[in-house]
Order: sequence, then C-alpha cells, then structure tokens
Amino acid sequence: MNLLRRRAVRIAAGALAALPFLVGVAAAPASAADPAPLFGAAASSSCTGTTKIYLGDRLFTMPTVGNGTNNLNCVLSRGNQSGAVSNLQRHLNACYWSGSSAGGHRNVFGTALVVDGNFGGNTASALAAAQRSHSIADDGVYGPQTRRTLLFVTDTSVCVRYGQ
Repeated sequence: MNLLRRRAVRIAAGALAALPFLVGVAAAPASAADPAPLFGAAASSSCTGTTKIYLGDRLFTMPTVGNGTNNLNCVLSRGNQSGAVSNLQRHLNACYWSGSSAGGHRNVFGTALVVDGNFGGNTASALAAAQRSHSIADDGVYGPQTRRTLLFVTDTSVCVRYGQ
C-alpha cells in the first residue's frame, strides 16, 4: 500500500506541475515593450527574492518572486521585508539619490535610504519621488508599471530602464 501511495503522490505532483502548460498560463514570450517573463495577468505575489537577469550585454539584479526564478511579476509595498526590498532600496539609491555616482541617475531625493530590507515610510517616499520623476502614479508601490518605468542600476553602475 505504501508503494501505491508514493506512486499516486508522484503522479499527482507531475500532473500539477504540468497544469499551467496544459491550460495556457505558462510564461508568455517576452516582448520588446516588456521583456520580463510574466506569470499570470496581474502582479499579486510579493517580491521576496532577487534574480540576476541579462538583457543584451547588461546584467540587472531584479526583485522577483523567490530567488533565481525570473518571475518579475510581483509587488512591494509598505510592510514588506525581504531581500527584494533591499534590492529595490539599492536601485533607488543608485538611480535616484542626489549623491549617487552611478551614470544616468536622477536627483529626486536628498537622503540616501538605509538598505535594511524593510519597506517603510522612507522607502515609500523615495519610490513615490522616483515615480513622479517619470510622470507615473506616485503611490509608493512597486508593481509592473513601476518596474517597466524605473531606472535600475546595472552591473556596470549605469542606471537604465530595464529592457532598454
């Protein structure tokens, strides 16, 4: 009986793993407008980790759902605590803090964020300032529109839009 149960569990696990592909919710091909692999229609998961992603010759370390997943379809907002928040704080400091030495940065806030992985008021304010500098909704929430619009620092310390 134990052998039959293990086989049934393996078969069920395999069927569940294949289900997204069978019903057509697997990752859509990347487009030029949004090169990120997306899973599902709307971002609903919190970003909890980071993934290093090459686009052309540029290497970005981006907030993702889990570490190394390539799933960029996630959100960050007040109350989140994770490596993804630390990653966002580093990007904001590099690309939007007035004291940054990264190429292509914008001067939109004057006090560098403490990179502590806690998405609090200072991170929300800095993110809202960065959003305003791009004329998008300045709600202080990191989601798909913000990801497509913000500047991110590359491995060569240059701030560019992800996908440019």
